[in-house]
Amino acid sequence: MKIYYHDNEPSDPRLPHATSPILPTSILAPLGIRYNFCPPNDVEESSAHDDVGDPPSSVDAADFSKEVPQLSTSYASDTITISPASMGDAYEAQIQKFYEEHMHDDEEIRWILEGSGYFDVRDADDRWVRVEVQKGDMLTLPAGIYHRFMIDEKNVR
Repeated sequence: MKIYYHDNEPSDPRLPHATSPILPTSILAPLGIRYNFCPPNDVEESSAHDDVGDPPSSVDAADFSKEVPQLSTSYASDTITISPASMGDAYEAQIQKFYEEHMHDDEEIRWILEGSGYFDVRDADDRWVRVEVQKGDMLTLPAGIYHRFMIDEKNVR
């Protein structure tokens, strides 16, 4: 996982839009965002993310419900596969919809089971903080935070 301020250039949102310096994971806590590395069964922790900033918390997939105790049978959940093969003709429109700035009335938990992309969240100064996520990264976004998501350029198959 890497965190940095978005450069706000209007080019393809699937590009990194990185600025320097890389920010520490501690920048997420004041925004109410929790980060864990929770490897799916086929990911090894040592190879799944860059060693940048503060080390993430590790959570084994088997302990997922212990890490997120508010999950229950009444908790709404879904699994989304974002690819041209899975979405067909709706693919381009759907990824653009994910990239539109929005917020939710409830906490949002996103666990990346495969692939990679970017979560952009607004900070207190109204700047976009870009969180580059990949397989095994889990973000918990609080209710009411403006955000958007985009796959990266490696995920166009």
